[in-house]
Amino acid sequence: MEPAMLEKLRGDLERRRADVVGQLESLSGQSKDLSEDENSEGGGLSNHMADSGSDVAEQEQVATISLDLSEHLAQIDKALKRMDDGTYGLSQLSGKPINPERLEAFPWVEFDVEEQAEIERNRVPMNRS
Repeated sequence: MEPAMLEKLRGDLERRRADVVGQLESLSGQSKDLSEDENSEGGGLSNHMADSGSDVAEQEQVATISLDLSEHLAQIDKALKRMDDGTYGLSQLSGKPINPERLEAFPWVEFDVEEQAEIERNRVPMNRS
C-alpha cells in the first residue's frame, strides 16, 4: 500500500477512534446519571411502574450502544496495531490484499469481501438479550 494512502487511513482511524471514545464517555455519563436518579428516588421502588420500565429500557439501550461502540473501538485498535506491525491491508484469514476501496470505506476491516461474507454465513446468531 502506498505510504500516502496508509497515512490517510491512519488519520481516518485515529479520528474515528477519538469519536468513539467521546461517545463512550458520554454514554458512561448518561448511565451514571440514570443510576443516580434511581438511587435518589429510593432505588426505584416508589416509582410508578411505567417510569421504572422506561428507566430500565433506557439503561438497556445505553448498555447495548456502549457494547457496540466498545467492540468497534477494539476493531479500530486492532487495525492501528496492524498498521504498526506492517500487516494492515491484508486479510487476517488468508493474507490476501483487501481491496483499497473497501479499506477506504471501512478502514478497520480484517477480511476481504468474500471472506467476510463466508464468515457471516457461517456465524451462529448471538442472542444479546
